[in-house]
Parts: sequence; structure tokens; C-alpha cells
Amino acid sequence: MAVITGADWWSLRHPIGVVANYTDGPVEYLRHGALVTVVNDLSTRLLCVDSSAESQQPASDPIPVVAVATDRNNSGGLQAQGGSGGAEWVVEIASYEMRGAVNIAPSDNITDWDPEVLHPLATLFRLRHAATGCVLAALPAAASDDTNVGAPVVCVPDPLRTGVDGAAVDDLWRVTLSVDLRIGFESNMRGKVRTSFTENLFALNAVMARANNDLVPDPDRYDVLESPPWSWPFLIYPMRMGGWYRAEEAMEHGAYYEIGNPLLWWATATLCCVLYPLRAAVALYSWKRARKPIRVGAGWLLWSGWAMHYLPFFLMSRITYLHHYLPALYYALLLLAYECDKLATRCGGRSARRALLVVLSLLVFAVFWNFRICTFGWYGQPPAAGLARLRWLPSWNIAGSAYD
Repeated sequence: MAVITGADWWSLRHPIGVVANYTDGPVEYLRHGALVTVVNDLSTRLLCVDSSAESQQPASDPIPVVAVATDRNNSGGLQAQGGSGGAEWVVEIASYEMRGAVNIAPSDNITDWDPEVLHPLATLFRLRHAATGCVLAALPAAASDDTNVGAPVVCVPDPLRTGVDGAAVDDLWRVTLSVDLRIGFESNMRGKVRTSFTENLFALNAVMARANNDLVPDPDRYDVLESPPWSWPFLIYPMRMGGWYRAEEAMEHGAYYEIGNPLLWWATATLCCVLYPLRAAVALYSWKRARKPIRVGAGWLLWSGWAMHYLPFFLMSRITYLHHYLPALYYALLLLAYECDKLATRCGGRSARRALLVVLSLLVFAVFWNFRICTFGWYGQPPAAGLARLRWLPSWNIAGSAYD
């Protein structure tokens, strides 16, 4: 049975057997309590409750939903193959996010916000199955046996709407696109739907956090691309990118090895993970013993930026990759440049400062030039002989791996 996920595009249509003319017929607004069918835009399949699974499991368990093929009846309406199959749903409007008046259809003189009408973007609603009374809901991806799909969609009874197996369910839906040429299309919705910036900020961040936490790794499977956050500053697990394992794809699009400049990465790791924490510990100890004031300069500002972009990954359960460290690396590189400039200033005059900066720049460029093939990439099979000499750490799978 295919898993119905929230990544699919579905439309709300008339009940089975009802003929609707969406071009010349009268405009009908979808209201609270309306009976609808949920149709897939690409396959025209109907979203139904799996009646076979419903009869084989306890009434308190979530019921799977399936997409049932449809036929056109003689009058032009949709008809599910083998009968309705429980394809009808009842719209229950839960809330609407609207502040102010709205003009839905000027021709009908509807100028006030009607809470009984379903409005695109602004109305949150539920879909209750007409036959069984369960509610259509999305489970977190972590609750599914298949980690390669998005949030699985099931039909949950009312007692389970607060959670299934400890995982929260999302039973609120909204219409993201509604096009009706009889009413017209207006791209500027600012005057019709006005929401709070603060509410949107927290809501979007909550959604992103929930979506990221759903991307959990499989502990029983080795993934050559994954890497834990603790390894990022020390460049322990670089990534194979592009068509590394597929010669045809590598020949067409190329392949490369995602690795940073080891000199810069290890220097920033020493600075951010060792020296600055030690400096902070000494400053706190001095303040506690002698009440010496703690000086906060530009270096601490940059280190704080690095920490705020890096440390939250330790709180996340999602799959992590090396490139997730790049925003924090920007702050680490700025901090490294700041400290190098301070060191060069203390070394003596202007000539000594310039000499030190030239030497450091040449070293950085030399290491980059040595690893340039990883940045520029190659086409076809990776040049094993040329990559073997770049394996500075045993964990680098740049030239062979125990899992190849």
C-alpha cells in the first residue's frame, strides 16, 4: 500500500456523483459542514479510508488512507472504482487568521469576513470522514516505518488527536491555492489576509524545527554522507558529492569532494573549541576570585556568533551533514582573521606585520592549491592516484573506504 504524504497536491471537489461546472456554473463557496471529496491533482485518485485495514484493527488505532482510482460517470462526475470506498469528507472550520474586513466576491456584495466560509491561506480546517468519523491527520515522519517519505497521512479517531504513540499529530489543513476565473485572480493578498509578523516568525520556526527533527537517521544503516556535529570543526568526515558512485552521472555532471581548507578549519577549531573556552574559564575564575571585570570585545562577539550557529545542532535529532557547519564557519574565519591581525600587530612594526600576513596567506593558498581537485571536481572516474596523497586523516574516504 502506498503511503499518502503531505508532499502530494490534492484538491477539494464536490461529493461523488455531483456534476460541477467550474467554468460557467454558479459560484459556490465552501462552508463549514460541506461534504467534499479529496482528489489528487495528477492521478485524479480519490482519498479514501482503507476499509480492509479498518476491519482488522482496534477502533482506537489510526486508520490508513489510500488513493482509489476513479472513473467518469455518464454525467461527468467522479466515481470511485468499486463504489465510494469511503471517499467523502466533512469540512470542519477550526479557525481563521484574519484581521479586518475582506471582499471575497464583489459581485455578491460579500464584504464582511464570514467565519463559516473556507478562505484560501487564512482558514484552518479539519476533514472528518463522513462514514467513520475519524479525522484526517499527518503524523511526524519519525512515526512512519518508511523514512524516505514525508509526513504519513492517516485518519485518527477523536481520542488520538492529541497524539499517536507519543508523537503529536497535525489535523489542521489550509488551502494554499485557489484559482477560479469566474471570480478572478488577485496576486496581492495584503489587503485581504493580514497576519502578525511576530506570530509568523515563531510559527515558521516551529514548523522548520519540527520538520528538521523528523529527518532522523537510521541507526542500522551506514550513510557515507552523514557526520555528527562534534566532528565538523575538526574536518573528520568530508563528503563525497556528485556522481561519485555513478560513472555516467559523473561524466555528465561531474563529481567533487566536499572538504574545506584543512589549515583554516583546524586553526579555527583550535581557536573556537580550545583557546576561547579556556580564555572564558580563566576570565570567570579571575572574576570570581578577585572580581576583575570581564572585557567583552570584538573577538567575543564573533565567537558568540560561531557558538549560536553551531551548538544548536547538538540539540537536534535530525540527520546532519558537513555543510551544516558552514554558517558557523563564517564567524570562525572572521575570528581567525581578527586574531591573526592582533598577533601581527603585536609582532612589531608595519613591515613585520606585513611579513607575517604574507606568510600566512601563502600557507593558506598552498594548502588550497594542493586540494584544488576536490574543489574544481572531475568528470568520469575519480583519479585514485591523485586523491590518495590527499588522505591526511584515516577517516577521509577520499581514496577508498571500508564501505566501498
